[in-house]
Amino acid sequence: MIGRRARASLAVCAIVAAAGAFSHGAAFARERERADAAPRWWLAIEPFAGSVRLDPHLGDYLWNVEPRLVWGGQLVAHRGGAGVGARVWRASTAQSSGIPGESIEPSVRLTAAELVGEWRLLSAWGVGVAAVASGGRLHVGYAPDRATFVPPGSSVAVEVAYEPIDAWTGGAGLALRRPIAARLALGARVERSFFALDTAHRNGESIETRRETFANWSARLELSWRLPLG
Repeated sequence: MIGRRARASLAVCAIVAAAGAFSHGAAFARERERADAAPRWWLAIEPFAGSVRLDPHLGDYLWNVEPRLVWGGQLVAHRGGAGVGARVWRASTAQSSGIPGESIEPSVRLTAAELVGEWRLLSAWGVGVAAVASGGRLHVGYAPDRATFVPPGSSVAVEVAYEPIDAWTGGAGLALRRPIAARLALGARVERSFFALDTAHRNGESIETRRETFANWSARLELSWRLPLG
């Protein structure tokens, strides 16, 4: 037969187990309520700024390939661990004509409009890690777009026209994001992007043209303001 102390111990254990089960059930219900109340879609408004490192091979065509400031913004609609949206960014550098007597290097202005996608890979210590991809159009413009100068030892003025260029661009990378307030998050992103240009270079007495692919690296910091969409 079970003694009084044994019966009392069993009763205490049963009460503790019931309390634990009730507490676990209540916590699970609260989690379900929060999940049901969370918006299925939310919009991220994200201004960003950082640095872009142009392909060193562009230096062969007299581009300044030192790291340059890149800035812009994007709108991304998220659901669950995926997001899709659009962004624009700008950067600038300089390109020389290589003709003796040039006194002004025109500014090269890079402007891109792209579609972007994100896929969350994991989350640890409050930081989300996502794979990102992008694709769109890159516009290369010059200011000024024409230059006239007289080479040393010559009396004939030379005019060089810098025609604008439009090219497809695409890339991929990784993004990190950590919430810092109820609807604010701070992020960092590293991407490698590709684009192709028609190039010309001298080979002996002739000029050869061909299409070449270039790759840039960019690193940016982002401030993300999140709005629920319902």
